[in-house]
Amino acid sequence: MFSNRNIIILGIVGFPSLLILILANIIDTSFAVDIQSTLTNNSEFENKVIKNNNSPKEDDICLRYENITKTIVVCNGTVDMLTINNFFNNNSDILEMTGEKEWVLKSNILILENGTLNINGINTRSLKIDSDSSNNIAYSIISRGNLIIDNTNITSWNSTSNEIPQLITPETPRAYIWTFWNSAGKTNITNSIFENLGYKGHSGTTGITFFSGDGSVIQNNTIINNYFGLHFANEASNVTIKNNNILKSQFDGINLDSNTNNIDIVENRIYENNLHAIVCKKSCNNIKIMNNILENNIGIGILFERNSSINYVESNTIRSNTMGIMISESLENDIIRNNFIANGNGIFLKSTKNNIINSNNITNSNNYGVNIYNNSTNNIIQFNNIKKSMNSGVNIADYGTNNNKLVNNNIAEGSNYGLKFDKTSNNILENNLIENNQNDDFFIRQSKNNKIVNSYFNYTEFLLNDKKSNIIITDTMNKIIDGNNITNTVYKQNNTIILNPNNNFTKLKTTDLTVNPESSYVNITKVNFDLEKDKEYKRIDLVYPELGIATNFVLGGFNPGSQVLVKVNKEIKDLITIDNNKNTTEFNLINDQLSYRLEFELTTAPILITIIILVILILISISIFLILRKKRRNIEINKQQTKI
Repeated sequence: MFSNRNIIILGIVGFPSLLILILANIIDTSFAVDIQSTLTNNSEFENKVIKNNNSPKEDDICLRYENITKTIVVCNGTVDMLTINNFFNNNSDILEMTGEKEWVLKSNILILENGTLNINGINTRSLKIDSDSSNNIAYSIISRGNLIIDNTNITSWNSTSNEIPQLITPETPRAYIWTFWNSAGKTNITNSIFENLGYKGHSGTTGITFFSGDGSVIQNNTIINNYFGLHFANEASNVTIKNNNILKSQFDGINLDSNTNNIDIVENRIYENNLHAIVCKKSCNNIKIMNNILENNIGIGILFERNSSINYVESNTIRSNTMGIMISESLENDIIRNNFIANGNGIFLKSTKNNIINSNNITNSNNYGVNIYNNSTNNIIQFNNIKKSMNSGVNIADYGTNNNKLVNNNIAEGSNYGLKFDKTSNNILENNLIENNQNDDFFIRQSKNNKIVNSYFNYTEFLLNDKKSNIIITDTMNKIIDGNNITNTVYKQNNTIILNPNNNFTKLKTTDLTVNPESSYVNITKVNFDLEKDKEYKRIDLVYPELGIATNFVLGGFNPGSQVLVKVNKEIKDLITIDNNKNTTEFNLINDQLSYRLEFELTTAPILITIIILVILILISISIFLILRKKRRNIEINKQQTKI
């Protein structure tokens, strides 16, 4: 019926198919064990452990074990450690109970999309996840469904040596927990202790890692001695991290990487980690970091870098780190109302723009309070209190660093300079109080056209360190600034001073003198030393560019009620009485010369005249009294002589 040739062809075609079918059955039985219902001691779970090839219902429990990968697979339903242990008939090679509510996991656990693993203190007080560096083994819990951990203690373990594995090198295998890509559920971790998890294997092995898990909550935990305390990557988002202690990590306390978004980090204490407390490595957005304590970390308290933008940092205490916060190659981050104490640099801006640094207290920095560096532009530094910096309170440096604005800051009591301009231009300082710094309040080197506007000076010290630098002082509300060999150029609504190398070192003082020309301008070339404190004599030298400019002078510093003699080019022009309710006097001048010296001199002449008149009146009264007395005596003498 069949020729030999047909039989041979049929054998060639059919034998491989038969072989594949046989191997498939062998692989199925050796790789996975499917059980219907082996939970004979608990009728509640009967018929909920079903065969893998059926379509499970939502409430059914599906478990299987893969021998080659040594993995427990939760494919459907909700299970806990007791359920798994009963399922495998107390197989200690898979999961061993070592005491009441104490377990050693000697396999991986994989939670699929429809599965939920619940690890809680009801039946799991302690879970040790096995790892063995000698055999390069580190078991894990990987979730693509729901993982709920509450009120338990989870640590890496070495069953061979019966001890916690030490991270001898970063590659030493240790157990880890990983929420996988595109997880269908959440990983909620609460009220638990996690120790000694993670190693440098791949990006999912770093301890407690989230690649997804929208809506997850990590709260009230202690996380100690992990590789990373917590690790988020690959677009993980919408996770809340609240009220945890994260400490002694081999690297970062919290590591945010690769497009991590919408993470709330609130009320945690993150300390004594071997690198940074919180780091956003790349493209982290909408991260809220609020009310945390970040202290004694070897690296940086908070690091935003490589396009990490629109993040919000508020009301944190950041203390005793190599650096408080660093923003690098990122933009539009808000740093508000934080306390920076005894860090290297308090705040470091590098190659960044459009950030707002507002209302922070920055004290006892070991280097700079605020360091704006390396092409950082258009940042706003405002309402900050920057005190007791070891180097400068604020350092603005690098030729590409410009157009930054510092407004209403208090920069004081530094061990070196208050503010340092170094190779920078076109930055604006407005209404800052910079005083009582040990060396100079301002140090200016190779920097031009930086502006100080609307600011008050109280013997503020300026040091221009080279022959090319300058600084422009303007918009002082027409208040005259006193200093060494400086000229105030006063316009109708503006006063401008340019400090240049000729003013190598000077102290500036805002005086109680306002000059208001009605048109053009006037140059105030000199005022007498200590114009404000001298209560008796004030001198102003001025030069006009043209004739006929009406100018109003408002001069303070006299005692209320005193009288002031006004001299114009040594000629007496007016006598003014200072109002009892204020200590200023006004004088108006329309110039008919180009240069003037105005002198305001306290005079006692009217008082002296009054005294002289009183003395004369008294003398006249005495004379009249004496004359009358003498006349009366003469009358009495005459009467006596008549009687005789």
